[in-house]
Amino acid sequence: MKKFGYLFEARGIQRFLFATGKLKDMVDGSELIDFICAPEGYLEQVLKTLGLNPKKPRCAGGVFYLVFEHKEEAQRLQNAWRVAAARWFPTLECVDALAEGDNVREVIQKGLSLLAQNRNIIQADLPAASPLTARSPRTGLAASSRERGEALDAATTAIRRFERPQHSASVTDRFLQEPGIYWPNNFESDAHATRRFPLGQRQLIGLIHADGNNLGVLLRVLNDACANAEDDTYIDLYQTFSEGVTKATINAAKDACEAVIRHQAVNNVLPARPLVLGGDDLSVIVRADLAIEFTQVFLEAFKRHSRMAISELKAKFGNEMQAASEKLPDCLTACAGIVYVKASQPFYSAYAVAEELCKRAKNAAKPLQTTGQIVPSALSFYKVSDSLLNGLDKMLEQTQLAQHEHNGQSLDYQLGLDCYRIDGDETEQLPLLDDLQELKLRLRSGDTELNDRGLRELATVLHTDLNLAKQTYKRWVQYANSQSQHHQSEQKRYSHEKAVAAFQRQLATLIGPLEGDLPVALKAGSTQQYQTVLSDLLALLVVEQEAPFIQGGMA
Repeated sequence: MKKFGYLFEARGIQRFLFATGKLKDMVDGSELIDFICAPEGYLEQVLKTLGLNPKKPRCAGGVFYLVFEHKEEAQRLQNAWRVAAARWFPTLECVDALAEGDNVREVIQKGLSLLAQNRNIIQADLPAASPLTARSPRTGLAASSRERGEALDAATTAIRRFERPQHSASVTDRFLQEPGIYWPNNFESDAHATRRFPLGQRQLIGLIHADGNNLGVLLRVLNDACANAEDDTYIDLYQTFSEGVTKATINAAKDACEAVIRHQAVNNVLPARPLVLGGDDLSVIVRADLAIEFTQVFLEAFKRHSRMAISELKAKFGNEMQAASEKLPDCLTACAGIVYVKASQPFYSAYAVAEELCKRAKNAAKPLQTTGQIVPSALSFYKVSDSLLNGLDKMLEQTQLAQHEHNGQSLDYQLGLDCYRIDGDETEQLPLLDDLQELKLRLRSGDTELNDRGLRELATVLHTDLNLAKQTYKRWVQYANSQSQHHQSEQKRYSHEKAVAAFQRQLATLIGPLEGDLPVALKAGSTQQYQTVLSDLLALLVVEQEAPFIQGGMA
């Protein structure tokens, strides 16, 4: 007997969330998107109205795959859902597909193929703006309503009118619930203190985007294993996989909040705001100085919690599938990107950079996967120093790539690394994040503290004058040593010399044997390409200053 499927994906979520640039709109929009697949949410409301009860191999994070016994049921849902979606979340990019097959596995595979095709279809934003149409000043889209004299487009109107039912667990509930502690919903200085984001002196935030690794490989193993399986078996395994990944993501986010965010509240307001939490995706805004630690804890916890999810999935593979279950990895990993920006900068552009950074980490980590199909957990970050976000590749070229002609050779100097691995046991082919943190500490080691001013000057002149860069580095080393000459104690002088040597050794741990006249190392297999971590190190030194100073000490 034929089976019929209706598959739906909400896409362009970030464009939808970040259109106005107001944190409160992002927060409300995030709750609206999350409510699509929530218990008693939008999807369940439509299904109940139509009297439909399909199988649900996947239903989470604005994505659902439903299977019906009758074609007309799938068609009825598609017709009703398109109308409802246009009303509930207008301008949100959505793709859907109807598919049929001899079994559920075939339906899902055909449906996914159709979804991939339909993603390339350009969708119009309605209502369309004409020369005589009023536009929203924040989004530029056609205005459909006014709020306190402000023209609002249809999407912003829907977001601001959305009220999640009190009985429905919010996105923030899945991160942390604690009486008397509040999540912020505004960056504006005139916002109510109980809801204003507690920013640091430079008002820098870290926008984090994390995404799971190699989930496609796991799904292929699952599909191959179910080639001859009954429909109920396939649905059960698919649900176990989908729910297990979601649960691992949620639990990892909880662990990161508990370890990093919970005790950092300022005036009972947390310095973070979750935006997206579903499937293997995480998007969250945190105060800049907390972003690295939050992401590191999340990635480590995701790997740990996923072990249980994979174990539960393997346990459901029947005897006839045991050979296939051995192809499953022991755990899942994820990569992440962090972009540091001012809270006033455009969030849509910033999020695009965070996504590119996450892809950058994935591209560097994926070739290093182990025999067990485990890709190293990795992190890439970048601090925006300009008010204009031009795309990651362009910004990296402008700020982290120096090119020089020397003795007839063209030399390239990369001032920051592609990414850093999180787990020291995964592979030694990627630099370890903890080693970068240790390098930072070498500049902040009490009596032997080294001045970073010379390193900042070096990072600047390395773009313009290679000889001057070498002189600048030489002066920095000599300054640290000559500084000690004024100390009466021979021991003090010796400690300063040791501090410089320790800094250089730690740097070599990250990038390899150093050149004598610059804190750089040749890239593996190259004679003309050099790398260093100056840009990354200096970025960390800036963002660590965002921890607000409050009465009684640091927050």
